[in-house]
Amino acid sequence: MCRWLIKKVSKKYKDIYNVFASRSKTEEHCCIANHICCVVLIIVLLLINYDRIIAEITTPIRCAAIAGDTVKIFMPVEEWQKQRGIEKLRPIKDYAEYRKLSNSIYNSLTPSEKQLVPSVININGKEFKFIEGYIYSGVILYSRKTSYLNIFNNYSYLVYDVFLQKTILSINSVSGQYWTLMGPGSELIFCDRPDNLDKLFNILYQYSF
Repeated sequence: MCRWLIKKVSKKYKDIYNVFASRSKTEEHCCIANHICCVVLIIVLLLINYDRIIAEITTPIRCAAIAGDTVKIFMPVEEWQKQRGIEKLRPIKDYAEYRKLSNSIYNSLTPSEKQLVPSVININGKEFKFIEGYIYSGVILYSRKTSYLNIFNNYSYLVYDVFLQKTILSINSVSGQYWTLMGPGSELIFCDRPDNLDKLFNILYQYSF
């Protein structure tokens, strides 16, 4: 009787052990599967967002590298005033005032203004496109953009006098770019303000009458 009872109990505990052992193996397989899914998901996210990660990391570094750049002045404001025969300068106060005076839409210019202000200028074999300008003063902002891997954008800005047909000021700037799955298609990451373009405008405001 005792032997039979011992065998019965032993068999019962063995069955319980087998159930737990089976569950442990199942949970282990699930855990491994979950880890694999997580790794695959991370890889997919990295592949989708690699350009954003690169842009977010490298843009501040690139901005810091050019932060010490100064505006190249090819024609000081006094010389510009003399060559244009301007009696008295009336500097623009800030960007808000500049925006009221300037035009940033080339197609909105009149035919006579388009004859005076080209949409594209060629400087040293490189094309610069119209950005905006105070047409009355003839001082126009042009830019040239180059991009590497659609992530690293470089900009060259020129302030050009269309009456004298001479470059007055210039400076370079950068930005990062990445593509989005939803929205406008791509997003830009700019340098913290004030940036190099702000430096350019601060001097550009002096060339006004």
